[in-house]
Amino acid sequence: MRKPFLCFVFVIFCLFSGCSRMPSAVSLSLSSAEESSRPLAASSQIDSSALSSAFDSSEAASVSSKAAVSSQKEESVSETTAEKPSSMATTSVPAPVYSAPKPVSGETKAVWVSQFDLQNVLKTNGAQRDRETFTALFGQMMDNIKSYGFNTVFLQARPYSDSFYPSEYFPWSDMVVSSFGEDAEYDPYGIMVTEARKRGLSVHGWINPLRAMTDSEIKLVDDRFPIKQWYNDPDKRGKNIVLKDGRWYYNSSVPEVRQLIADGAKELLSKYQLDGIHIDDYFYYSDSLDAVSAMVKGIYDAVKSVNSKAQFGVAPEGNVDRDYSVHFADVKTWCSEKGYIDYICPQIYYGMEHATHAFDRAVAEWNSFITEESGVYLLAGMTLGKAGGTDQYAGASGREEWQRHDDILKRSMIETRKQSHAAGFALFCYQYLFDPLTGAKVERTAAEVENFLPELKK
Repeated sequence: MRKPFLCFVFVIFCLFSGCSRMPSAVSLSLSSAEESSRPLAASSQIDSSALSSAFDSSEAASVSSKAAVSSQKEESVSETTAEKPSSMATTSVPAPVYSAPKPVSGETKAVWVSQFDLQNVLKTNGAQRDRETFTALFGQMMDNIKSYGFNTVFLQARPYSDSFYPSEYFPWSDMVVSSFGEDAEYDPYGIMVTEARKRGLSVHGWINPLRAMTDSEIKLVDDRFPIKQWYNDPDKRGKNIVLKDGRWYYNSSVPEVRQLIADGAKELLSKYQLDGIHIDDYFYYSDSLDAVSAMVKGIYDAVKSVNSKAQFGVAPEGNVDRDYSVHFADVKTWCSEKGYIDYICPQIYYGMEHATHAFDRAVAEWNSFITEESGVYLLAGMTLGKAGGTDQYAGASGREEWQRHDDILKRSMIETRKQSHAAGFALFCYQYLFDPLTGAKVERTAAEVENFLPELKK
C-alpha cells in the first residue's frame, strides 16, 4: 500500500504547486570526395543508395499511431532541459549523473547511423518533422538494428560543424532545421539517444571534427558561434578555417581550433548518456602529423574528463599509406601508445580479392599496430555499400568480386575474430540494411545480409 499512497501524495502536490507536466520515466541504462549535395564519401568508395523522398500517408498514419503509444510510455531526455526553440541554441543542459557505461556483452557489433540515414527522417518538405513522427521513425530504425543482433550504434551528431543537438559551439544543422540560422522546435538527438537506450543499445556520439560548411552556408550562421567569428575576422579567416574546393575546414594546426573540437566533444558527452565519442578522420585539413595527433589526444582527454570509463575511438581510412600521406593521421602511434584512443575502427571497405588491400591482409595489418601497453582494441569497419556492385578500385582480381559472391562480410567477420586485439566490428551503414522511412529491407544487399546474420547471433 505504500507506493500507491506516495503516488497519490505526489499527484496532489503537483496539482497544487502548478506543475505543468508529470515527470516521465526515462531509461538511463548505458548500454567520405566532397560536394555541396553531400554524397557518401567518395574516398570510402561507397555508392549512395537512393532514399525515399516522400512519406506515404498511410504509413504516416501508422507511425503517428505508434508515436502516440510511445509518447505515453516515455518522453525524450531533452524534454527536461529545453522548451522554447529560441533558447535551444544557447541553453546549457545539465550534465547527467553517470553510472559506469554498460559493457557490451561479448563482441561489439555496431552500425554507423549517418547523416545520410537520418536526413529524411529528421526533415520533411524542407522542415523539421513533428516530434511524434520523428520519434516513431527513429524508434523503428532502432528496432530493426536490434532485431539483427547489433548491440551498438555510432550515432551522427555533427557532420559539417553543425549540430543535431542544442550546442553552445555549433549551429543547428540544416539537416534538422530549414536552413542555417534557424532554431529547432525540439532536440532530436535527445530522442535518438533515448530510443536507442530503451532497446539496450550502446550509443557513441559520432562527430566529424574538421569538416565545415560551404561559403554560402557559413554566411547564414549566427555571429555567436566560433566558426562565424573566425570567418568574420581577417586574422583568423584563412588560418583557423581554410577554404578548400568550395568548403571550409578547421585547421587542426591551430591550438584554438583544437580546443574548440575538444570542447565540442566534451559538451556532447556531458549532455547525453553516451558510452563514448567516435570520429571519422576523413577531410582533415592539416600538414602535420603532430597537429592531428594533438587534436586526437585533446578529444581523448576531454572524454576522460567527463567520464573516465567512456570510450573514444577513431575510424580512419583502411589504407594506411593514405592515412599518412593524405589525412596526416599517425595511426600507428595512436594504436601503440596509451592516451590517444580506446579503440581503432579502420574502414576496411575491401573484399577478399582486392588487388592491393584484401580484407584478410588489411585487418591483420591493423591488428599488428596495437600493443598490449596501449590498451587499444580493434573494431573492423566494413561496408554493405559494395554488395552486388562493381569495385572499380579493386584491380582486375577484385573488380567483380561483390557480384560473384554474397558472403564477403560473413568471411570478413570470421577473419576479424582471428585477430588478437579484435573486439568486434562496425557496419556502414543503416540505409544499406533498411529503408530509413519505410523500414523495408534493402533488396540489393539482402543476400549478403542473410549470409552474415548468423555471425551476428554468435
